[in-house]
This record gives sequence, structure tokens and C-alpha cells, in this order.
Amino acid sequence: MNRSHHQELLNQAIAGDKDALGELLEDYRAYLTVLAQRYMDNRLKSRMDAGDVVQITFMEAQRDLGSFRGHHIEELLGWLRHILRNNVSSAHQRH
Repeated sequence: MNRSHHQELLNQAIAGDKDALGELLEDYRAYLTVLAQRYMDNRLKSRMDAGDVVQITFMEAQRDLGSFRGHHIEELLGWLRHILRNNVSSAHQRH
């Protein structure tokens, strides 16, 4: 992944460019899917796909980008991992 390109996309997204945010999130889909699979236990995996958790995470990230206080791609990744962990935890509680 091209870090400088991702940083530029993040700058555009913070400035309100929804297409830039969408492109940025898509570039991290595979990474977040692997993380979701690691966070999910086998029982949950039998009821829910990791891709579904990632999609929910993307929807929340798009909705809540205004509350993101970082400026760097590493901070965005930490924020996305936090949202993803919360979504996996919520899914475990529901199922």
C-alpha cells in the first residue's frame, strides 16, 4: 500500500471528500477482514461473516469521521481497529 497516497486520501476525506474516504476504506478492506477473523471466535464465525463486520465498521467510519481527531494514516488505522473490535464485541454479545 502506498502510504503517501493513503495520507493524501485521508487529508481529502477529512476535508469532506466522501469518495476519497471510500477509496481509502476499500484499500484496507482485506487488512480489516483478516483482523475481524482473528477477533471472532468459532461460534460467531459460524453465524456471521467477517466481511459483514468490516462493512458495518465502514458504515460507522463514514458516519463518524467528523469525530476522528487524528491526522495521520496510522491514527486512522488505530481508529478503524477500535471500531472493528467494538463491532466484534457487540456481535459476540448478540449471538
